[in-house]
Amino acid sequence: MTFTDAARPIRLAGSPELGVLLIHGFTSTPDSLAAWAEGLHRVLGATVSVPLLPGHGTRWQDLNRVTWQDWEATVLAAFDELAATHRRVAVGGLSLGGTLACLAAARRPAAALVLVNHLMWLGNPALPLAPLIKRLTPSMAAVAGDIKKPGAQEFAYDRVPTGGVDQFRRLLKVVRPLLPSLTLPTLLLKSREDHVVPVASTLKTLARLGSTRKDLVWLEHSYHVATLDHDLPLIVQQSGRFLSEVVQGR
Repeated sequence: MTFTDAARPIRLAGSPELGVLLIHGFTSTPDSLAAWAEGLHRVLGATVSVPLLPGHGTRWQDLNRVTWQDWEATVLAAFDELAATHRRVAVGGLSLGGTLACLAAARRPAAALVLVNHLMWLGNPALPLAPLIKRLTPSMAAVAGDIKKPGAQEFAYDRVPTGGVDQFRRLLKVVRPLLPSLTLPTLLLKSREDHVVPVASTLKTLARLGSTRKDLVWLEHSYHVATLDHDLPLIVQQSGRFLSEVVQGR
């Protein structure tokens, strides 16, 4: 597979009863969620869509030219496309994709929310300095590829665009206050050993969500990109069962 192949949006057609929108992470591509998407398509019979976020899948410099509103617009358009032909739509995401999934759930009538190692709080003290850092340097060392499984590969940029970092900083400031208003059923899957997003981020989200049904599943054998790691079968099993219960009523 080439980087161009990995960047192609994914759409797996299924039953009009349920559409599932999955959103990839920062600097990554839809391919990072391909196996998860295929698993949900198989076990639920749902239509699964994984769009390519603006600024991704081309050159890292392009991620310095977009805003978080561009990401939001793409996600909401993908949601609306599914909602036009499906009775119910669930949203999910990995890392930054989980942040955008929360935003989509706040903006649209999503049926359920699934978050894998989602990014909501970071312990990095440099994050508040992102507006200054982006003026000093256009990129930093890459954070992609945090995978425990030998031989697994994430197709993502080999640099972190600092303008893009500032945009997800701005996005977090918008999404965090929305968490108490999210009352839809939510499943959180979290790697105990994650070198990108700390465990405390998921625990804070869990505490602040307004949902009455909010399940937490620990991923014991994966790092940050868990959808390409050892716990992929568990992610498919748990998210499939959760969506089957809360959305399909099985």
